[in-house]
Amino acid sequence: ESVKIPVTTQGDNSASTGFKFGLVLGLNLEHRFSDNWGISTGVLFLQKGVDEQYPTSSTARGVNRFDTSGNDNFSMNYIEVPFLLKMAFGYGEIRPFLFAGPSFGFLVSESEAPDGDIPPINDLKSYLNTIDYSIVLGGGVMARIYKGPAITFDAEYETGLAKIFKSEPTRPFSAPI
Repeated sequence: ESVKIPVTTQGDNSASTGFKFGLVLGLNLEHRFSDNWGISTGVLFLQKGVDEQYPTSSTARGVNRFDTSGNDNFSMNYIEVPFLLKMAFGYGEIRPFLFAGPSFGFLVSESEAPDGDIPPINDLKSYLNTIDYSIVLGGGVMARIYKGPAITFDAEYETGLAKIFKSEPTRPFSAPI
């Protein structure tokens, strides 16, 4: 899971963001209504975050006479519950499928690791939304084991519908997240 968030910039000095890779673990339950249709839910532990980089004398934060340089790395851990509609195609023991639906995440913990001239946010959790909701789209292939359970391989794309911050943190410069 990774998140890339655009950063507003001013002038020639700009900030940039990078991907933050995280762990996804959990249990998934599926109920099939027929050979082609089913629903899926589960409980997942997800690590999300963003890495921001500020070059020397960056004015990207938007306040004159406040030179900032360094990195500001945010990590957020969520318990997430997806509700997905699944549709399989074809017949036989090996079949492709598509799925889509909403997912709801609940903030468990958060951390920030600034370096350089970046001051940390005091009480980061008070600025974060505790519920994250998103839309999940994906597909994969399932292989049924002798008319019983199936092994599945899938890939998904998840796009968030909620803002990470519910209010802008108090800092000597504006926070672009």
